[in-house]
Amino acid sequence: MSNLKEIIFKYIKEANKYIDNNMYIYGNYHLRFWERKDINFAPIEKKLGYPLHQSIKDYYNSYSIKNMYGYIKMPTEDEAQIKFKNKYYQIFSFHDTTKTFITHDFKMYFQRKVRDKVRDKLSMIEIAISTDECYFLYLNNQNGQIYYLQVDFDPNEKECLEKPIKLYNSLEELFCDMTQNLKMRLEPNEIEYL
Repeated sequence: MSNLKEIIFKYIKEANKYIDNNMYIYGNYHLRFWERKDINFAPIEKKLGYPLHQSIKDYYNSYSIKNMYGYIKMPTEDEAQIKFKNKYYQIFSFHDTTKTFITHDFKMYFQRKVRDKVRDKLSMIEIAISTDECYFLYLNNQNGQIYYLQVDFDPNEKECLEKPIKLYNSLEELFCDMTQNLKMRLEPNEIEYL
C-alpha cells in the first residue's frame, strides 16, 4: 500500500478539529480507522473480468468512515459554491467506505452490467458528490487520476457527451490538497458563498 493511508489519516485528524464548526462539517465523523479489515478485491476483480487500479484498492482499505467532506478547488466560478482568496471551491461528500457499503456498491454495478451490455468495463469509479449534488468526483481506473463531471452524465457510458475534467493526478494529491484547504475555516471573513 502507498502512503495514502497516512495521508488520509492526517486529513481526518485535522478535519476532526472542525466538527463543532457547523459551517464546515455536515454531520459527525465516524472515525473507525483502526477497525479497517482489508477487503479482498480478488473476487470482485474476477467478477469484473479486469483489475482495479491499485489506488482504488488502497483507498477503500485505508479507512472506514461515514460523512467525510472536503473543499475541492474548481476551475471556474460557475462550478463553485465558495470563493476564497480568488479561488473557487465546491464542498464534496465522500462515499461511505465501510465494507458493507463497498460490497453493495460493486454488487449494484454487477447488476447494471448484466442489464446494460454497453457497460462492459468500469473505466471511472465514483468516490464523491458535491453537496449541491451537481458534480461528481471519479477515479480513473486506468491511471488513478481524479476527475470531476457534472450530474446526469456517466463517464462509463459510450453516450456520455460531457468530457470529465482532471483535477488531481492521484488520491494522494487530492487528500493533501484537501488538508491544505482546511485553513479556509481559519479565515471565514474572506469566504464568499456564491
